[in-house]
Amino acid sequence: MRLDWGRVWRWLPVGAAGVAAVWSLWAVSVPGSNFMAFVLSLSAWMVVAGMTVGLAIIGLIGLPAPRWRTSVRLWPLALVPVVAAVTFAVAGSVQGVMFDLHRGRLEALVAEAAEQPDRRVEDRWVGIYTISYIAGDQGCTLLALEDAGALFASTGFAHCPGSRPKDATGDGYRYKPIDGPWYEYTLVW
Repeated sequence: MRLDWGRVWRWLPVGAAGVAAVWSLWAVSVPGSNFMAFVLSLSAWMVVAGMTVGLAIIGLIGLPAPRWRTSVRLWPLALVPVVAAVTFAVAGSVQGVMFDLHRGRLEALVAEAAEQPDRRVEDRWVGIYTISYIAGDQGCTLLALEDAGALFASTGFAHCPGSRPKDATGDGYRYKPIDGPWYEYTLVW
């Protein structure tokens, strides 16, 4: 079987856009976002955009006459903006979906920490999250995420079964509601 390079180069940006989409969704899947994954995804999207424009120009120049009739061969390049639009539309809900998928195991970890307050829970994997340590603040159980990627803050989940915790005015904990007694916290310094 012979490889048809004419088709390969037309589909190459679509495949690269898929990789960039996965990196983008991974970057926003944890509280505070993963900075390194965000930089990688942004770089990948710039490469994809350059590749798409470059291949479209080269493809249009290389098409046989009449170009307007044969330009339909370049239709895979039109999928790249669609992949980008869908990725950015879905990105806002990824963190909530990932939390919902792991909520039961996070609640089990909070219960385990409550049963044994003298035992320190460290470096636990809960799905895609690595809980580096568990602490307390204002009656909340804080699950600190390891390497969440926030540059100047520590992030994680807070389980506050009582009332809503108060945000610090300066340096300290800031809380954003997720669902019920669960909050996303950021320790800003």
